[in-house]
Amino acid sequence: MLTERKFPILVFVFSFLISLLFLVSSGIHGQQGFPLDDAWIHMVYGRSIAEGGYLAYNKGIPSTGCTSPLWAYLLGLIHLLLPKELSVIWATKLLGILLNSIMIYLFSKVIFISTQAAIASFGAALLMALCPPMVATSISGMEVTLGCTLFLAGTYAYSNNKWSLAGFLFGLSGLTRPEFAAPLVIILLDMLRQKIKQKKEFRWANFFKLLIPIFIFGSLYLGWNMLVDGRPFPATFYVKASPRLKTTLLERFATGAYMISKHTNWIGCLIWFGLLGLPWMKGKNRRDPILFYSLGLACFSGTLVFVAPNDPGAFYYLRYLLPAVPFFYLGLSLALIHYFHNLAVKITQKREAHGALSPKFSLFTFSIVIILLLFLSIDGLLSWKTKYAGDCRNINEVQVEIGKAISKAFPQDVVIGTMDAGAVRYFGQRFTYDLLGLNTKNAFSCQNEFDRIDALVIMQAWVPSTIRKELVSLLDKKTDDYQVTSNPLMGRQFIAVCQANSNLPTTELTLPALGRRLKVCLNCFKPEEIAKLRKLLKEQ
Repeated sequence: MLTERKFPILVFVFSFLISLLFLVSSGIHGQQGFPLDDAWIHMVYGRSIAEGGYLAYNKGIPSTGCTSPLWAYLLGLIHLLLPKELSVIWATKLLGILLNSIMIYLFSKVIFISTQAAIASFGAALLMALCPPMVATSISGMEVTLGCTLFLAGTYAYSNNKWSLAGFLFGLSGLTRPEFAAPLVIILLDMLRQKIKQKKEFRWANFFKLLIPIFIFGSLYLGWNMLVDGRPFPATFYVKASPRLKTTLLERFATGAYMISKHTNWIGCLIWFGLLGLPWMKGKNRRDPILFYSLGLACFSGTLVFVAPNDPGAFYYLRYLLPAVPFFYLGLSLALIHYFHNLAVKITQKREAHGALSPKFSLFTFSIVIILLLFLSIDGLLSWKTKYAGDCRNINEVQVEIGKAISKAFPQDVVIGTMDAGAVRYFGQRFTYDLLGLNTKNAFSCQNEFDRIDALVIMQAWVPSTIRKELVSLLDKKTDDYQVTSNPLMGRQFIAVCQANSNLPTTELTLPALGRRLKVCLNCFKPEEIAKLRKLLKEQ
């Protein structure tokens, strides 16, 4: 017989099986690849940790390009245990599925604590387990699921007054995504609210128990960045927080709201309609939904302030907003559960003369609504499976193939310059400059061998044709039905070099990309060396 204790376990198993089925049915590209190149950047850092114990983009050179050091260390452990690339990829995906299932388990527990309604919390958790982009994210190789799981676990501990544990988990979530500092502000404000309303019961010791581990983890993170780079935040922050396309905050918020509503299928719209249930709630019952909506809004806002969603259809931008989704869903679920409960109570009071109607009517009605929504979720999962598999195929056919070609054709001492810094570095296994400055400092003085670049991996979309004509293209990789971004030109990249007898300056090349001018120093190849490289690449 099912009991309230078994429902969270059932939801864990259901979530795990749904994500696993999603993975298995996504085809060879979905099983062996990732839907964006950033996942391969994490893999680069994971491998460097397995080899040297610290964050490094190029072996032996510490880097601040990783915004999720905790996720990188988990990947490092996988690389230590499983040396083969395919087994590492599968283990990474299974870890993401496990973390997502734990998050859904906690989701169910948090709702039950607030409502004491086992069936309703079970139904709401099932709905969360079938949120299409969250299922896809669990196998994307990205850190989103880890961050959500840790912060939700911290919230669960916070709800149970386990202050030190909550602070520890919140601190770890900050090492997963720095944006989790934004919802942490809401937690601290909630504690201050308790201080104001419950002066005798509130203890400042609890406040410090929560803050101390957060302060320690935050200091370690900022200290590493300062030690390596001289700046408090990761290198990616200083590049991505200043996009070429300037947009107002209002435009960013409007686009972000559209993205969450659209990409969580029709379910996303209910996040906003769930607010309609709040006026029906009073006192303590209203506190939890408002808290969770506020946490979601903080995640949502904290990202949009710094990263403009310039391409609403791209998973690249959507994944920054996804940490808000579980908290919006929590607020939605609690608001609707209380709405149906209050509706049942009112109906009961009106029908006392004809026999009382049990308040369990509310749980029954809510469960029927959830069941209907679950059936409608199937369409969203199918469309997202197609998108996920297509994104993985695009990345595999361009960035991964170029990385493998570099590994087989170029000598070990070659220096590569690239604009997509993940798969090219991971599979190429050569000293690599990230030309956009996300992972490496690009101050080329041309005074030693690593100040000069031997080969460039350039993107057609970002490099003017006048410059491409000056270079000698060795390998051209493109993918059909490109959907990773809305710009089809980004689905084509080249391996190019400078020829010794060309008109191109032999020491400097200026590349305008994303509104910047990137100056690099090139080593030029002799015609016979170029012919040899072409032959080796042709054999791949």
